[in-house]
Amino acid sequence: MNFSIAKRTKGLLLIIFLFGAPTLQAESYNNLKQAVKNPLKVTRLNLKNKRFKKFPAVIFSFKNLVSLNLYWNQIKVLPERIGELEKLRSLNLHWNYIIKIPKSIGKLKKLRNFDIGYNKVRDIPKEIGLLQNLKKLNISRNRLKKLPPEFSQLENLKYLQIQKNYFPRLPFVVTKLKKLQSLNIRESRLAELPPEIGNLTNLKTLLAADNRIVNIPKSLGSLINLVQLEIYNNNIKEIPSSIGNLKNLKKFNAYNNQITRLPTQIGGLASIVKLSFSSNKLVQLPKEIGKLSNLKELILSGNKIASLPNEIGNLKNLQVLRLSSNKLTTFPKAIGQLTKLYEIYAMDNLLQSIPQEVGKLTNMVELMLDGNKLKTLPDSMKSLKKLKYMVIEGNPIRSIQREVCNLPKLKINKDDKIFLKYCHKYRR
Repeated sequence: MNFSIAKRTKGLLLIIFLFGAPTLQAESYNNLKQAVKNPLKVTRLNLKNKRFKKFPAVIFSFKNLVSLNLYWNQIKVLPERIGELEKLRSLNLHWNYIIKIPKSIGKLKKLRNFDIGYNKVRDIPKEIGLLQNLKKLNISRNRLKKLPPEFSQLENLKYLQIQKNYFPRLPFVVTKLKKLQSLNIRESRLAELPPEIGNLTNLKTLLAADNRIVNIPKSLGSLINLVQLEIYNNNIKEIPSSIGNLKNLKKFNAYNNQITRLPTQIGGLASIVKLSFSSNKLVQLPKEIGKLSNLKELILSGNKIASLPNEIGNLKNLQVLRLSSNKLTTFPKAIGQLTKLYEIYAMDNLLQSIPQEVGKLTNMVELMLDGNKLKTLPDSMKSLKKLKYMVIEGNPIRSIQREVCNLPKLKINKDDKIFLKYCHKYRR
């Protein structure tokens, strides 16, 4: 009998050694009444939009809780006991009325994702620095004016959202987070980006739009892993030449600033796919723009550009070209080389002619030319078999070719009096 028990025990120990000790089955709940029936089995608790005004005390009985979502409630106080939930990896308190983060937050050593954005927090406790495993932190839209020095101890932090607070400048401790990959500082009333921003060499996404930034530091060129750069709606006057170092940049939005020129080094953006400089004060484009061989969208509306360089014809992958509200009088013949182009917006310019080469743009779907000085359209436009939308209202056009009027996919714009005047008799 004893031999049999010993044998079974030995076998059980072997199973535990090979496969680990048996654990309770993990379960997810979105209802407290159901969760309290099996408190030790609760690992994930989703209590989004339950209208709680107080942090439910029963949650502290869920000792194996890994993920807690209290998004969009009305909780005002985050209790000190939050530190008891030592297994937490994800804590979402987004969109509540929380004023203070307790010091016990530092006990959540396993926490990886902490979201307390859109609350009323005024201070971050120094114990935040104890969260060494934290990878994602959202403290956006609170009432923060500073961050504690210990914030720099978040050595594994990769994603940080601090937008819509009251920082007089970008907190210096943020520039010490060397593993940071994404930084959101939008709508923060910032007047500048500090030179130390260049320390964040692992940064892939920098969202600094809707601020009051005037100057971009040269050190921006040190962010060689940057993929997305958003600096629109600021007061920026100049883009530094170091921008050319950002070989991995794919999306660059700098519209609605005060930029008067683009540096020739812009041609160094070898991976750029979307480039937007609309609503600035550009007068011309550098010929180096033609080196952006991967560019698909070029947005330049609302500037003072009088001509496009011939090198624009080298943008073989360009699909969208927006040039409205400039001072263009014509397009270069090289535009015919942009055979992947399917959209041109060139309203409200000074266009007097369109080159015959536009007929080579056989993938064209939208062509907006209203508000110019065109008297004729080129015969070659009859080749634009995919053209669906064309507006020419507000031009002194005297005639339109029958073949253009009868393009197979072209739709009638009832507000375009010019089109109706000359094409109604030809339309099938």
